[in-house]
Amino acid sequence: MKAINGKIILVLFAVSFLSNNVRAQSAPGTDLKNVDLTEVDCDLQKGAMPFVRWINYGGDYIPEAQYYSIYYGTRTWAWNNKYELFRVQGDGTTCLFQANNHTGAALQFYTIEKKWRASLDNVNSDLYLRSLGKIKIVTNKTHEIATFDNNKFIIYDNMEMTKEDATLRFGLNDAKNSGWIGTISDTGLYFGTAGGTNMYLDHIDADNRGVYIGMERSEAQSIKLDTRKKYNLFVKKGILSEDYAIAPMSSWADFVFNKDYQLKPLHELETYIEKNNHLPDVYSAKQVAEEGYSQHDMNKVLLQKIEELTLYTIQQQKEIEALKMQLQESK
Repeated sequence: MKAINGKIILVLFAVSFLSNNVRAQSAPGTDLKNVDLTEVDCDLQKGAMPFVRWINYGGDYIPEAQYYSIYYGTRTWAWNNKYELFRVQGDGTTCLFQANNHTGAALQFYTIEKKWRASLDNVNSDLYLRSLGKIKIVTNKTHEIATFDNNKFIIYDNMEMTKEDATLRFGLNDAKNSGWIGTISDTGLYFGTAGGTNMYLDHIDADNRGVYIGMERSEAQSIKLDTRKKYNLFVKKGILSEDYAIAPMSSWADFVFNKDYQLKPLHELETYIEKNNHLPDVYSAKQVAEEGYSQHDMNKVLLQKIEELTLYTIQQQKEIEALKMQLQESK
């Protein structure tokens, strides 16, 4: 039984690993030479070059200590692991060893005509997977996950990277009709260059998410929560643009010109300014420093003040004209 098992393993692996007539480490991409097995001296009992040995046959040791092993060398070299090429352990572990005078080990695949098709190579500490065609990753027998094709890396559905509480997804949205990059966890997302952050995306709650350009997470979270919930975009240092537009809004300041608009008398306006140090309806310096302000609301308020100033000017002009008439009548 020992000899039969040894011959089976020898037939499977002698072509790839054994003797001077068979190159154990054929260069990836080359074809195998035909092998004349009659020239290979394989004596399982005497251990001539090369040979197969069954370790701990019939013993009571743990499965890791029971294995078939293929060696290259004479019997006197057999226990020197430097010349061990292949091992099948009793626990199912299969080991491929670096051959003497070679930089690594390789599992190579050939057609029946000895044409090279693919290989799994260990060179020094690196692992190479090579193929004449595409390399595909498939699960559940037929479900294709990813394909390596020349200069393309194709991912089907989504690719996820997870560590601790953060999960990054790169792929398609849930409807499978658009590309999607982001997190599916309640964590932020950084975009950056040269090791720095250009943009940070924050998740506040289900209804509030913010985009912070030029900010780190700590800077974004230093902004008052109410302000972060009020706006979607925050830009550090400001924006340079040739132009920008405000979306249509339902409210504007033309109500000042309505007939029923109550324009404050100037003495009331003076009293308000002396007390508050700013115009009515205009943000105070403290509010701007703590909360910022809406550009639309500020434009609306400034227009309101301009329109009120126009009414004051018209009112004063009427008073001037009336005084002129009184002066002329008194002459």
